[in-house]
Amino acid sequence: VADALFVAGAWHTLQESRRARYAEARRTTRNLAQVLGENLDGTVQLVDFALSEAKHELERELARGGTDAAIVEPLLLRLYTQLPFVDAIRTANVDGKVVHGIGLPGPRTVDVSDRDYFRRARELPGVDMVISEPLVSRITGKRSLAFARRLDGPDGHFAGVVYAVVQLEQFTRTLSRVKV
Repeated sequence: VADALFVAGAWHTLQESRRARYAEARRTTRNLAQVLGENLDGTVQLVDFALSEAKHELERELARGGTDAAIVEPLLLRLYTQLPFVDAIRTANVDGKVVHGIGLPGPRTVDVSDRDYFRRARELPGVDMVISEPLVSRITGKRSLAFARRLDGPDGHFAGVVYAVVQLEQFTRTLSRVKV
């Protein structure tokens, strides 16, 4: 009888300990997911803030008659240097030709008119930021996400996009630092 009571007590203690460990693991997982979610959300918000600023400045330039490289390039460079996780910030004109930005491949023209982020920005005038599906960058050849904002001309017509490229590896590095 004493042995049975001892085994029952030990069994009960082990079950309670197991339940407590599972509850702790659930709490830790929820907290970790929340922190990671907030980190990724913060990254997206920083990119959106930079693109909003670029959009505002570029549309002001468009209202003055065009986008002068002497003004656009320093603006994009400043925003790029403030976001170390961004691979590039660029602009594409109404035809989808990349015209300004960091790391362009010399005289070769890059066309993004077939990209989902460009098409959605062109077709949805009221949309804020557009995030692409994972894609392979035509300039770097790396798997990336593009975050884009529509540019409107002075009369409200579509004038192109300003977009930032973030390598998927950036998100992988962030997530891989976590030891679950």
